Amino acid sequence: MECRHLHCALHPLVFALNNTRVQTELGHLAEQELGEILHTKVTIGRVEVGLLNSISLHDVKLQDQEDKDLLNSKLIFAKLQIRSLLQGKIYLRNIALLDADIHIYKSRPDGPTNLQFIIDAFSSKKSTGPSKTDLRINSLIVRRGNVTYDEWYRPRPVGRRFSPHHIDLSDVDANLTLKHFTHTTVSTSASAILPLAKPVVGK
Repeated sequence: MECRHLHCALHPLVFALNNTRVQTELGHLAEQELGEILHTKVTIGRVEVGLLNSISLHDVKLQDQEDKDLLNSKLIFAKLQIRSLLQGKIYLRNIALLDADIHIYKSRPDGPTNLQFIIDAFSSKKSTGPSKTDLRINSLIVRRGNVTYDEWYRPRPVGRRFSPHHIDLSDVDANLTLKHFTHTTVSTSASAILPLAKPVVGK
């Protein structure tokens, strides 16, 4: 029977791209591209391309600009809209981080978090005009995540008291909607965040 659908025609291409050697090479290419955009070290084990515009990044590690671990995720899964890429936009319908360790901190009171450079990379204004990056994400999903947040300039709490300045969350399940992200607008909403908090023990 003749295949009349686009996804049927893409089967051979997807099969070729999902060769183990090709997946590893795609991972190296993605590392270089993201490294140039973010100006930091990125490692990706392999990239798996699926049907219906899905892509999976395996064994992803991202350092901040102080060469400290920011993200370590076994799997990042995304659904993207191909048509938006032709218009110079990035439209991710869904992106999921599975089994991820995320480490966020501030080193001084008037400074940004170590996560800020990622936002700046996609929203920076150049001398020739504003960034053309238009990033839209329907939903950002975190499953079985571990998240830490520290303000290094603040003392740690004594004993096992909770402190909003030093947070350690494990087994986080979170849904975050990033409705619109451009160089002028960030619109977000969050729901279904179910973390299990660990008390931070002072030294």
